[in-house]
Amino acid sequence: MWCFIDECWPNQDKSELMVIGGLLVNSEFIPEIDKLIYRIKRKYFGEDRARDSQWELKGSRLLSNRSFAQDINEDSLNNRHALVKDVLGELIKEREDSESSHYIRVVASAVFGKKPQLLCPDLRNAPLPYKKLCLSINKAVQDHDAGRKAVQIFDQRVKVQTELAITLRNFNAGLALKHVHPTPFFGVSHATSCLQVADIVVYIIAKCFSGNKEFVPFYSLVKRLQWDGIENGAMLYGINSWEEGEDGRYRSTSPKKKKSRNSD
Repeated sequence: MWCFIDECWPNQDKSELMVIGGLLVNSEFIPEIDKLIYRIKRKYFGEDRARDSQWELKGSRLLSNRSFAQDINEDSLNNRHALVKDVLGELIKEREDSESSHYIRVVASAVFGKKPQLLCPDLRNAPLPYKKLCLSINKAVQDHDAGRKAVQIFDQRVKVQTELAITLRNFNAGLALKHVHPTPFFGVSHATSCLQVADIVVYIIAKCFSGNKEFVPFYSLVKRLQWDGIENGAMLYGINSWEEGEDGRYRSTSPKKKKSRNSD
């Protein structure tokens, strides 16, 4: 199993919200996602663009503020929204097909605070949202195939990659989760379709949690990919929200877990 992880600050100026999220897939599905992204890029932007590895899919480009402007009627901008819906729609088909051998789920933590920084060389100040993300990944893998482990693939960050890798390795090892490999890996999004999809998904979650109503239809699609499970009779969901308190600690603001109907 592989979990492709990205992060997003939807309001770079204020930085009051950040989202870290992951796309959890089984290894057998990755080549199919590569083919899917190629087909969809070719459909909307032509063969040359589809073959250009330097041109990656990014949520901030495909769903830019300009692309939502009502007075703009450019085919290239309209195509970007349709492309995102196509990508999510195809993944939803696999998610909801009971006969499919492919596995795909979305997990994420949306964090409100003064300037939340979850993926930094010092994780001690904000462990809970990231810990919850890891716990969700662990439970998702356990429910799907208890004999597997998830490997976390982070979008590369050249400047802090070494220190961050060591910190994440130590933090993950401390959690000692049975179904999450403690060693993090870093990938180049230009060459990794799943990281591009993770970027789009996390961007949509971040913009929706920031209150942008134009993203609600896209978020509705993302929620159909959300992981959900049951633990001790309570429903668990893959997308969770957190708020930083005055003491610097993070508290959950997600809706309270509901009891499963099958818990009795």
